[in-house]
Amino acid sequence: MNLFIKILFISLLISASGLFAQKNDSLLVKTGNAAKNKPFYLSGGVNDIYLNSTPQDAYVYKGDSLLGHTPLFLKSGTGVVLLEKPGYKGIEFNLSLQRNSATVNLNFEYPAIKEKFYQKPIFKIIVGSVVALGAASAYLKLKADRHYENYLNSGSNNELKSTRKYDLLSGLSFGALQINLGILLYHFLKD
Repeated sequence: MNLFIKILFISLLISASGLFAQKNDSLLVKTGNAAKNKPFYLSGGVNDIYLNSTPQDAYVYKGDSLLGHTPLFLKSGTGVVLLEKPGYKGIEFNLSLQRNSATVNLNFEYPAIKEKFYQKPIFKIIVGSVVALGAASAYLKLKADRHYENYLNSGSNNELKSTRKYDLLSGLSFGALQINLGILLYHFLKD
């Protein structure tokens, strides 16, 4: 209890005299000539390492054990720890190489953006073919109808053959149009 009162008294004296200093994201107290101006960290022990991350609140693992969330104090000699945070790339960090504190910058991991079907080049090809096949089918059907009217007026077998030829071509282009529309619908529903 006596030690607690001394620490509380020293911290009140220090805060009143403005001797707090910021060093490596940890609160550092200068204790005057006591301990020959060696820093004393308020939360950790003398040999502890203050581990912080940007952004904070990253999980700190040693092997498969969760040690805590940043910022935190770890015992020196902890070795290699893994820092992870959802949405950020995990980093292995060797604490044996650090002295008093360390700040680790976590890199944002961009999620793979799946390209939508309508953004792909095949979409433009299918839409273009649907338009072209629709126009060709309509044109060929109109031409077949014109030849059929000429056949009805003249009774010529050549006009009937032309009617059948253009009807067949119109039907084939309309069938290809339906296939392309099916492919287009399938890809839209799949996305």
